[in-house]
Amino acid sequence: MKKRIEILHVITRMEEGGAPRVLLDLMGGLDRDRFSQTLAAGPAPEGTELLPEARRLPISVREIGALGRRIAPAKDLLALVSLVDLIKRGSFDIIHTHTSKAGFLGRLAARFTGTGRVIYSPHGDIFSAYFPGYETAAYTLAERIAARWCEKIVTLSDAGAREYLARGIGKGRQFVTIPNGVDATALSRSADRAGVRRELGIGADDFVVACVGRLVTVKGCDVLAAAAPKIIARIGDGRTVRFLMVGDGPQREALVSLVGELGVGDRFSFLGFRRDVPRLLSGSDLLAMPSRNEGLGMSILEAMALSVPVVASRVGGIPEAVTDGITGILVSPEQPDELARACVELIENGGRARQMGRAGRKAVEERFSIGRSIERTARLYLELMGEVS
Repeated sequence: MKKRIEILHVITRMEEGGAPRVLLDLMGGLDRDRFSQTLAAGPAPEGTELLPEARRLPISVREIGALGRRIAPAKDLLALVSLVDLIKRGSFDIIHTHTSKAGFLGRLAARFTGTGRVIYSPHGDIFSAYFPGYETAAYTLAERIAARWCEKIVTLSDAGAREYLARGIGKGRQFVTIPNGVDATALSRSADRAGVRRELGIGADDFVVACVGRLVTVKGCDVLAAAAPKIIARIGDGRTVRFLMVGDGPQREALVSLVGELGVGDRFSFLGFRRDVPRLLSGSDLLAMPSRNEGLGMSILEAMALSVPVVASRVGGIPEAVTDGITGILVSPEQPDELARACVELIENGGRARQMGRAGRKAVEERFSIGRSIERTARLYLELMGEVS
């Protein structure tokens, strides 16, 4: 019997969100007879922690207390020391680092210990609309340096790989595209359209536009807020349009104030952080994703799996998930008028919206299944170990 391949996953923190959820699915889905896994992660904000879920998997978990999201030299040094110690004590065949901060520190720790098989998964990019200019420049420089310390860089889309290469990060041969995946069958089991609408006081005939994500600048929630009065005005009094803002973040108060100033505050429900996002999507008629920057967007795949059509910005990897005119409508970022027109089109044309929803479900089943994502990652591990070519 072949020896199990020892994998160390390093991620900044296991909090409710795209990258940690994807990693949980990966760790839970890999063949435990072929792979032994250890997770190293920093602490997450209270109420969003996913480490308890990780500990229920057949893996080892190591919490790195000093590992945090933002640059903090003293803590970062402590986190690096902890990772070096962990790697030295283990017998890892492959170190798979996830997200920017852990990606840098994990790759540096691997270099210090002489571990050769290293993978980096950014789970998106941080080059626009995330951080102040000086911080983005620092991260870009760090990415250029750390790209030399790994064999493979796994991006969510081909566009993501092109972005890295355009910024002088890595070499073409290093990049592998493995999109995120979701379990359409499991998501369908969580659907509860009537229950969601009853809970939120939404009428059976109301049209619900959902927007999912952290309430931060990069997600473009303010663009949807600006589009809302235009959507409502074009639909008129014949049908009530409601907006669900699912997520929390530093822009929440500003967004609540903005929709109030625009006279549409009564149409918006700010639901905060939720663990039942797929269920909420099942009670919606449309997902709006007006992002300024996006790796791929887990909520897009979840909506598509639930046959909910998508209106999203033409940025990052989104066009590789949403086929314009087939599974949704793509719009320019920062354009409330264009966003409003696309939403109105689907509100007024229910037949087309339903057709897009069905096409989205089919696309997920064929191209964005969690099984396909896990299978491609497992193959990458085996290739690095020389077990397949």
